[in-house]
Amino acid sequence: MGLDVEMKTVVELAAAAPSPLIHLKGIITLIEKGVPKKEMQLMARAIRQMLAVRHRLKASTVSSFLKHALPTSSEALSRLLSFVAKVEMGEASMEVDTPSPPSSTSQSQPSYKQSVLPELESFSYLLVIIFLIDHKHLEDV
Repeated sequence: MGLDVEMKTVVELAAAAPSPLIHLKGIITLIEKGVPKKEMQLMARAIRQMLAVRHRLKASTVSSFLKHALPTSSEALSRLLSFVAKVEMGEASMEVDTPSPPSSTSQSQPSYKQSVLPELESFSYLLVIIFLIDHKHLEDV
C-alpha cells in the first residue's frame, strides 16, 4: 500500500510541474530586475534556470518564448525564428505515427515590447544556441 501512495504523489508532482515556457517567462522577469540593479545573483539564477529547463524545450516552446521576449520588428527575432523553424521541421518529420496534441504553448501572445534590453536579446541568442546544440544542429550553431 505504501508504494501505491508514493507512486501517486510522484505522478501528481510531475503533473503539477510548470511548463518550460512559464520558466522562460520567469527568466525574463529575473533579467529585467537584475539589469537595472546590476545584481549578478539574479543573472546567475536566470542562467541556472535556463540550464535546468533546456532538456524539456521543444521548438514550439522556444519560438513562443522568442515571440514574447523580442519585439516583432526585431532583426534578432526573425533570425532566431528561422533557426528554430529548421529544428521544428525536423521534429515534424520524425513524428510520423503520433501527431502532437495542440498545446497552449503553441499559441503565443505578441510581444508587448517596442525595445528590448541587450541582456535579454543576448539571453535569447544563448537559448537558441543551446537549443540547437541539444538537437544536434551543429552546422547552424
